[in-house]
Amino acid sequence: MALAALTDKVAVECAIAEFDTLGRAAFLAKYGFGPARSYFVLFRGGRYDSKAIAGAAHGYQHPDQGPLVSAGFRGGETTVAEKLRPPVTWAFCANPKRYRVSEAVRHLELDYWAVERSDVRAGDRAAIWQTRDSRGNRGVVAFAHVLGDPEPRTDEDNPFWTNSADGQERCYRVPVSYVVPKRLPLWAGDTEVGAFLKSLSVARSQGGSLFKVTAEQWSHLTELASYPEVSIVEIEVREQLRHRTSARGGQGFGLSSSERKAVEEHAMGIALRHLELEWDVVTDVSRHRSYDLLCQRASEELRVEVKGTASAGRQVVLTRNEVEAAQEPGYALFIVSQIDLDRSAPHAPVASGGTARLFSPWTPPEGALQPLVYACDIDNDDGVAVSVHPGREEV
Repeated sequence: MALAALTDKVAVECAIAEFDTLGRAAFLAKYGFGPARSYFVLFRGGRYDSKAIAGAAHGYQHPDQGPLVSAGFRGGETTVAEKLRPPVTWAFCANPKRYRVSEAVRHLELDYWAVERSDVRAGDRAAIWQTRDSRGNRGVVAFAHVLGDPEPRTDEDNPFWTNSADGQERCYRVPVSYVVPKRLPLWAGDTEVGAFLKSLSVARSQGGSLFKVTAEQWSHLTELASYPEVSIVEIEVREQLRHRTSARGGQGFGLSSSERKAVEEHAMGIALRHLELEWDVVTDVSRHRSYDLLCQRASEELRVEVKGTASAGRQVVLTRNEVEAAQEPGYALFIVSQIDLDRSAPHAPVASGGTARLFSPWTPPEGALQPLVYACDIDNDDGVAVSVHPGREEV
């Protein structure tokens, strides 16, 4: 067991809720930790012992392994504090002469941003800044949600590098998912909005690609752009559903990461074999497009979204980008349902069988789309302040 296995924010919140229910002394006694000396988790006005929260959260995320005990930690409170640190807001800077960022943010479901050995971590957010282009425009073209911690890798499959050699560089990168509100881009200039953009540190940069954004700047920037926070919620909910392992069945819901990968690869294999019989060229573009397969024949093209599921396939989950892509002509849906999973080797599940159906052309009926989450604005002035921790032992 290791602290690195703790990746689920919901698990941390469950541990905090248990802390509130039991009280500090009982919580520390239950998990075998002493009081924190220097580092605490700050959450909704409360202060929580960092190592004890991390240990308990590990048990919530990995019930088969259980909570981490004090002796199971490698490193001290500083390591735990870094793991549990609150999200940070950034500006990621791209030069359009090297990377066609305005196109990338509108087409990529997942992008890998070079961060070197910076402090960028999963859960952080970023404004995507484009430096001056051929028309003289520079400013914010998108927002991004960081989905994972930095890891060394290349970006050679990304088609938006102007020089493909730049994508072949192996460096520390983080996976990000983009959100492009309708009010973007926002350009720096002589207007009131433009003057605010020019006040950001990224606008004064003479080099570099990562810049801090203060909480006040982030709040004003997202207000100017009408940044849809619900999009971030949708991303988080989708990631939680993908990694939840409590129930079986459904399109990825309840499947472990290895099981989900086996199902997806099996469905892609079936779709490829079928479509190659009908089309001259079938290309897997899933890593850099909002659909999976591009089929070509003379002047014809067909964009195909592939969905694999262990269920009966009566419902599929679509991302925002997938719904938007399906509105354009030349889009098809390929579903492989009732896929069998052999779990006899827990870390190497094998997918087989299934029933395949091709819907071509296909556009999702508007009445059939169901929201997974809602965002509700709250007026704090309407509420009554309540003491959260009456009688709690002082730290």
